[in-house]
Amino acid sequence: MVTQQTKQTAEMTHNASAVYDATVPLRQRIMDTRLRIESDFIYFAEDLYTIWEDGTYMKWGFDSFREYVEDELHVKYRRARYFVSIAKAVKDLNLEWSEIESIGWTKARILLPFLRNLDADEFESWLTFADEHSVSELASEMKATKAIELTEASNDTTVLPESELISYTFKATPEQAQIINDTMEHAKRMFDVNSQMDALESIMYDWMMRAGTDITTLELKDIVKWVETTYDIEISTTKRD
Repeated sequence: MVTQQTKQTAEMTHNASAVYDATVPLRQRIMDTRLRIESDFIYFAEDLYTIWEDGTYMKWGFDSFREYVEDELHVKYRRARYFVSIAKAVKDLNLEWSEIESIGWTKARILLPFLRNLDADEFESWLTFADEHSVSELASEMKATKAIELTEASNDTTVLPESELISYTFKATPEQAQIINDTMEHAKRMFDVNSQMDALESIMYDWMMRAGTDITTLELKDIVKWVETTYDIEISTTKRD
């Protein structure tokens, strides 16, 4: 657990107009860049990924990554996960940070998982499109390709038509159902979400983050298998016509 004195040590000097300086110690540096997330998101994402991947937050006295980002950075855990995912995607896709700097973190968050499904020679055209168009225009163009099921970045609500959504059927004992329902309600409060699906997504994403695996690399069948094994239930999925 982090003491008040430890937290105060991290609150060194923060200047919202400062220039990113890689020579500044990591803990102070990310405290500075979090004040400029919109303009310096590439630096914030890269440093946050390093802190998550290396478990640096534990060396600073925090029990979990969530505790660190919420208590010290004052960034919601779900939002912090987005930046970690952006940084991991940049590394996995062998992109340069300069290639996504101009598109902003919101567009980067929805575009980079999409690029995983494409050949590297297609990246440039999509990055150029993202740079020249709004978030909504990018989302519309991505949906038009039929290559990804997209959720709106600004409010995390589904923008797919009802006919393209996938329904899930769970079979569980009354005891198992009670555990699942209690977990879902707890997750809604913990992750500050409203729907059951957002709660389930957050639970699974959180587990994958702890396991060091990017959820976007998993196929649906693997995710379903993990849920079935973990909760000892059967899930059937049906794609709506």
